[in-house]
Amino acid sequence: MIDIERFMNEAEIDQETARELYGLFLDDLVQQKDSLEKQIRMKDVSEICRTVHSIKGIAGTYYACQLEKKAAFVERVILSRELFPADQCDALLEEIIKTIHDTKMIMER
Repeated sequence: MIDIERFMNEAEIDQETARELYGLFLDDLVQQKDSLEKQIRMKDVSEICRTVHSIKGIAGTYYACQLEKKAAFVERVILSRELFPADQCDALLEEIIKTIHDTKMIMER
């Protein structure tokens, strides 16, 4: 789900530095999740798309592969929203929120 070893190797950092950076990553994910929940309530599609895009990028940077894949899929769905009913988009967004929560739980172990 999260490839910390790869991140450390690619960034050429030690475990302590990785731990600090992943702490920042988690903080950012929590903020993104809060923003996403608010945007869903307000049905602000353009902001939802920006937030999902941001989640995709930061997840890719930190090798949170499952979250990155889900965010990429949801971003494609939102950008072609005429193909998907709104309730399906909502379900996909909720799946991203759940994946953020799951990622946070894994990181806090």
